[in-house]
Amino acid sequence: MNYELTFLYDGDCPLCLKETNFLKSKDTKKFINFVDISIGYHPENFKNISYKQAMKNLHGILGSGEIIVGVDVLAYSYELVGLGWI
Repeated sequence: MNYELTFLYDGDCPLCLKETNFLKSKDTKKFINFVDISIGYHPENFKNISYKQAMKNLHGILGSGEIIVGVDVLAYSYELVGLGWI
């Protein structure tokens, strides 16, 4: 399946998990592929973003292959699920 965004998150982080679960509940059209990096993460499957890099900051991979980082990942996610930037 082709996603608009692959969203890398730390499933062991309570804050990250809360935000991700909220976004999952709003992503009714399944535009986002949520990837928990705390479970068997393989950088070669995600544009070689290392585990250390992914843990340091939010990372997203657009459908075009472009990598976005930090608050841009959240902003784009909110747009995809129809909430805009809150």
